Amino acid sequence: KKGETVYECRKYPGGYQATVQLTALPEDWSTKAWAGQLCPTKQQAEQSAAEIALAQIEADEELATEAAKPKGKGKGKGKDKGMDMGYMMGPWNWAYMWGMPGGMGGRNKVTKEAVSGEVVEWKDSFGWIKLAAPLDHPAERYRGGKIYIHKKDLKGETTLTQGAMVRCQIYEDPSGLGAMDVELA
Repeated sequence: KKGETVYECRKYPGGYQATVQLTALPEDWSTKAWAGQLCPTKQQAEQSAAEIALAQIEADEELATEAAKPKGKGKGKGKDKGMDMGYMMGPWNWAYMWGMPGGMGGRNKVTKEAVSGEVVEWKDSFGWIKLAAPLDHPAERYRGGKIYIHKKDLKGETTLTQGAMVRCQIYEDPSGLGAMDVELA
């Protein structure tokens, strides 16, 4: 329905930043906003926020289970015209942008030295790593200890594969922990 996805865009030195808020999601999820990376264009910033939101939504077992449930026939105008949660989590180009404090588009560097980890999931342009040693940071408990990684943060590579060992720096932003300056170990 109209208004269930809230968008905003703000320009910063060096590009645009996006967040997305999905008010149709259940309970606390409906008030959560996901921040994307600082990007050169509005469209890329929106896509970055959408990828982060989708990854976190898919990582939540309850939401994933709910999205996988078969939907009954609604009041749609034909085949696949309904916009149920499963539809929403796939093809939408989402974005809700907001301004984040910090010199790196809302990122605050957490580690001083590079840390090691293993790629536990990779989906074309983003994925998740599990660190070899605990980080001892409050945000590490989110996402089951997995750290978000985007292809823009890869150094010398354009993609990763599940099981690859990497070295990286860790940052924190409003969406949780992420990896930057990522290199194959």
